[in-house]
Amino acid sequence: MDTTQERVRASIREAIEKYRSGTTTLNDLVGSLLPMLEELQPEEVWDKAYELYNELDTYYGLLATGEVVQRHGRDFPLTSDQRAEVDRMLGGIEELLT
Repeated sequence: MDTTQERVRASIREAIEKYRSGTTTLNDLVGSLLPMLEELQPEEVWDKAYELYNELDTYYGLLATGEVVQRHGRDFPLTSDQRAEVDRMLGGIEELLT
């Protein structure tokens, strides 16, 4: 693996870790992941990562209803079930990076 791919993968892992540690929000993570994922190679890894990203983005969009955003803003708290679902998707992305 070339150093560019190593940097891209490290950046993705770092973004996910920042979310998990509470340093960044899900909204910020969803916004920052796509440009990094677009640099992933080979194409089969990108395809699978992009599919998981789309699932994450759609899930976030379903959670971010008008009432929730109005009450809490874009960085609303997740239930334990919602966190588990987000972790499943992020775990799938991380698995592709190895």
